Amino acid sequence: MDHQSIFHQLKELIANGQTKYEDFSFQVPTSNYFDSGIYEEELKLIKKGPILVDLEGQFDDEVNFRTYNDYDLPIVVSRDDKGDFQAFLNVCQHRGATLVKEAKGKRANFSCPYHSWCYNNKGELTNIPEEGAFPHVKKGRRLSDLRIEKAFGALWLHTCSESKSIRQYAGGLASDLATAATRYTRAYKTTEVEYPINWKFVVDAVLESYHVKTLHHKTFGKVLHGNLGLHESFGCHSRNLYPFKNLRNFDRVDKVEDLFNCTSFVYHLFPNVIFSIQPEFAVYFSAAPTSPDSCKVISRYLVAEDADLTAAERGMALTLQGVREDHSLLSKVGANMRAVSATPYVFGQHEHMLARFHYNLEQRLRVNKGNHCLS
Repeated sequence: MDHQSIFHQLKELIANGQTKYEDFSFQVPTSNYFDSGIYEEELKLIKKGPILVDLEGQFDDEVNFRTYNDYDLPIVVSRDDKGDFQAFLNVCQHRGATLVKEAKGKRANFSCPYHSWCYNNKGELTNIPEEGAFPHVKKGRRLSDLRIEKAFGALWLHTCSESKSIRQYAGGLASDLATAATRYTRAYKTTEVEYPINWKFVVDAVLESYHVKTLHHKTFGKVLHGNLGLHESFGCHSRNLYPFKNLRNFDRVDKVEDLFNCTSFVYHLFPNVIFSIQPEFAVYFSAAPTSPDSCKVISRYLVAEDADLTAAERGMALTLQGVREDHSLLSKVGANMRAVSATPYVFGQHEHMLARFHYNLEQRLRVNKGNHCLS
């Protein structure tokens, strides 16, 4: 990230008083937001990964495993004594029972509640009651394990063996995310909220600032510099910068971290992850689809080791209030779309990141159709 170049572009953006227009037009049928067939294809695309599972800091000496059920994937993630992570389906290989019922804990072994088949925390079968009845099953047999990797302060799951590493997948954004990870190193808290909106609305809401003065005049509008955004595409991903009003007080920035104090950084990791950097904290938002008309927004907050936690909590509260403003309005939009399903969604030239997101999504769905894997 060239922080000096970005700083001067932000200064120019404020001087011009207008987000740059780009002639990238793409119409989206409103039915895309509630069509069950499209929803199923989108869910399969998301499940191919990389999937943001959790923050690395959520595991410590007291918690060496956690379970997850997002994206219709029952998953156990465990950390061994060496600090290495494993991920496997939370399904006993005997008769398909849920192996681990607890959300988190510390264990060296997992015993199936159905017939007491036992596995270690690497997912290896260690004990079978009445073992002689299963001559074809050998100890050491692994549960359906999945690839998991650490990057950018988080854990990323791959359900396809041939999928790119998260660093390769992030492409040009990888260095930005790595820089942020060196500042915000402490897992602070995680929240989960179910909203009656299609998951794509969560992404739409952060890819433009056109609505800030109107919808967020009591929240984000008090700290952001109007309806201004500096947008850049990185393949299917994007970086979206929204200057704070205090940027006027800066004559220069000596390092990239200085930009974090005068600009709201919002990264979109295609398709459903948002990473936002704020002065006192950073947060990963995952929009996990639960139906065509609903999604769970998982917010995973990170802070610096020396963070002012009072200021961080204040910033998080403002963020949450703004997010609620978005999602409250969008729940009505979703209902309205069913009434006007024949009308395409229209994006302005200053909303070109939304057009690119939906274009990229449509293209990926075409390529991905019939090509799903979990291995």
